[in-house]
Amino acid sequence: MHINAKQQWVTLSLMLLFALPYFSMAQTITEVREKPFNLWVDSKDDSPRIQGYLLQLEDSIIVIGTGLDLEPNDLRVRNIEYLKFRRKGRTGRGILIGAVSGATVGAILGYSSSSGCTGWFCDPDFLAAGGAITGVLPGAILGGIIGGTKNQYFINGNPIIYEQQRGDLLKYTLKF
Repeated sequence: MHINAKQQWVTLSLMLLFALPYFSMAQTITEVREKPFNLWVDSKDDSPRIQGYLLQLEDSIIVIGTGLDLEPNDLRVRNIEYLKFRRKGRTGRGILIGAVSGATVGAILGYSSSSGCTGWFCDPDFLAAGGAITGVLPGAILGGIIGGTKNQYFINGNPIIYEQQRGDLLKYTLKF
């Protein structure tokens, strides 16, 4: 079967015509939004703990957004004992990663422990499944503990300490 040059040209043109939208979609830049950091603030006085998002850092005040509408609240640095940050969804992701890791390690250990064993319960697949099931819970607990840790910044009401840590605190501000 011989295809002449005109048919090749038409086929190539049609292929390019259908492929152009895909090439143009590859050129669009999509904005990657990071998950926000949850913030907990403990005051030097006995006022209740404030939970929200860090909106802005000023010289002697930090602005925290609370509630669904991120209502801004100003807190004086002199009243802040410490700030705690944790990325939203980090605990759940830690539990998931820990559960998968625990299941994987359990399956490998179960599969490798089948040598020299006789009986229906010594089947390598059975032992691997049992090891995976056994490893899920400890892995999930450990992953939740690791994922649930919070980054703490102790201010102790001292503006000098706040100024020293201000550069680090900027990465926790909510980006719009």
